Amino acid sequence: MTAPIAGARTPDQPEDNLAALSVEFAEPHLARLAGASAIQLGIPRDMPASDHIRTVARGDLVIEDRR
Repeated sequence: MTAPIAGARTPDQPEDNLAALSVEFAEPHLARLAGASAIQLGIPRDMPASDHIRTVARGDLVIEDRR
C-alpha cells in the first residue's frame, strides 16, 4: 500500500496530495515499476529455495561411505 504523506506547507499542497490518489497506471507502466522496485530477498529467504537445503529438508541426502 502506498499513500502520500500529508504534510502541507501551502493551501494548494493538500489538494495536490489528494489528486495523487486518482492517478492510474497502465499495465506496461505497472510492470516497469514492479521491475524497477523488485528486490532480492537474500538470506534467509533464499535458503529454502536452494537445491542443497531442499535435499536435506526432504531427507534425500545420501552420505557415501568413502572407506
